[in-house]
Amino acid sequence: MKRANHPTAACAALPAALLAILLTAACGDKEEQTPPPPPPAPAAPAPEDLYRTAKESLDAAQDDEARDKATALLTQAAEAGSTEAMYALVELLNETDPARALEYLEKASAAGHPRACLLQGMRCFRAGDKEAAARFFEKAAEQNSPDAAYNLGLMLLAGQGTEKDETRGFELLRRAAEAGQKEARLQLAACYRAGRGTAADAARAEALYTELAEEGNTEAMVALGKMLSGDAALGWKIKAARAGHVPSMVEAADLCLARADYAAAQPLLQEAARRNDAAACAKLGLLALHGLGMDKDETLGFRCLQQAAQAGDPEAQYNLGVCLEEGKGTQPNLKTAREWYTRAAEQSLPAACGALARCCAEGIGGPQDAAAALTWLRKGADAGDPACLFAYGRSLAEGRGTAKDAEQGRSLIRRAADAGWQPAREYPAADTPHPPAS
Repeated sequence: MKRANHPTAACAALPAALLAILLTAACGDKEEQTPPPPPPAPAAPAPEDLYRTAKESLDAAQDDEARDKATALLTQAAEAGSTEAMYALVELLNETDPARALEYLEKASAAGHPRACLLQGMRCFRAGDKEAAARFFEKAAEQNSPDAAYNLGLMLLAGQGTEKDETRGFELLRRAAEAGQKEARLQLAACYRAGRGTAADAARAEALYTELAEEGNTEAMVALGKMLSGDAALGWKIKAARAGHVPSMVEAADLCLARADYAAAQPLLQEAARRNDAAACAKLGLLALHGLGMDKDETLGFRCLQQAAQAGDPEAQYNLGVCLEEGKGTQPNLKTAREWYTRAAEQSLPAACGALARCCAEGIGGPQDAAAALTWLRKGADAGDPACLFAYGRSLAEGRGTAKDAEQGRSLIRRAADAGWQPAREYPAADTPHPPAS
């Protein structure tokens, strides 16, 4: 019987490499396999990329849910350090969650965001912390914010919150103006006009003001009206008046009145009076009383004067007293006339001082009071009123109600005569001949 081959002997006849392969296949690999490394985690999006995505989502949002998702993305970007996202949240939350908006404003401004620094500077300025305001404006100006440069320039010109430096203030205004900041152009013109931070240059000031005025800037029109003279000044005042600037209405009317052009003054005063300007009401009342530039209407004149007087205008108070004393546009009332003279005199209106002195001396609308009459005459004389100068000078020259002082009395009478007061010209103590008043 044939014997079987021993397995070991059979294997021994095989090449070593083949033997290793066969053993591995039969028994399996007994060594532990190292698992492959996990794939790398995706990189977190950069904060500014998050901001851009959130901003695009917010701009495209059509409903509250989409806006809430965009806001959450903005918040994520802000927490990751995006200053643009911080500032976007300031604008987004300002009305709905002001406390949170302020929190992000403080973070954004601390990080140097230019618009946040500008806004924070304005908050500090309004709160009275001028030094902090100047610091925030400085940070924003360093990043080329025209508004911040403008604000800091004004603070340097005035020495608010920082050491006064008109030269640097002017340069900042110039930078802001060159960047298109309109208010800076206006202030730059004022600097050229006054010579603040630069050499005075009236021509450059006028050119800048004119450029702005032709663009419709009312403040520039007002400045030109004050800077120029004659017809040029009147023209710009009228343009400012037409733009709704009430003081210019009155100033333009005054120039017309100085030329006795009452017809041109009347509509200007009427519009200013309609806007409750007391001085315009007072002047319009006189035009109506005397029929200058309009039909004579004493009742309208009285009403205009009354409105202005009640608003505190001293000339209107005096002229209202005249109307009440003489019965113009109303029934005479001497007591009330004296009261209005008193209110005007207490505001140091010279003509009212003279009228009240006359009332006190003659007992008009109240008791006689010689001492009070002399006091009011002196006050009017000190203010240069010719009638008061003459009356008080005469009292001193003749010793009427006061110690006689002929020399001082003659001096006051001469001043009244020089001012054209005819009784003073005719008074012997004036010593100096004067031609009759024309």
